[in-house]
Amino acid sequence: MPAEGGGPGRPRRWSSPVEKHRAYRARWKEKAEVVEELLHAVRNAALEDAELQQVVNHGSDAEVLRALRDHYRARNWNLLR
Repeated sequence: MPAEGGGPGRPRRWSSPVEKHRAYRARWKEKAEVVEELLHAVRNAALEDAELQQVVNHGSDAEVLRALRDHYRARNWNLLR
């Protein structure tokens, strides 16, 4: 017979759905803050790739993040092949 308040499976991590949602929102807030810090650091950096520098200087946040993703995929993932 399961323990009081519990059932089969893993024990609950959060005491209530409200607590679970708070934890979720806290993780999203932290991620958003870190992304903002990253964008600030990149925009203040002098990059060797002129095309990437152009996007960083004049692109939207989404364009900058995509350009960084593409740049590092092309640069580092090719080493694994």
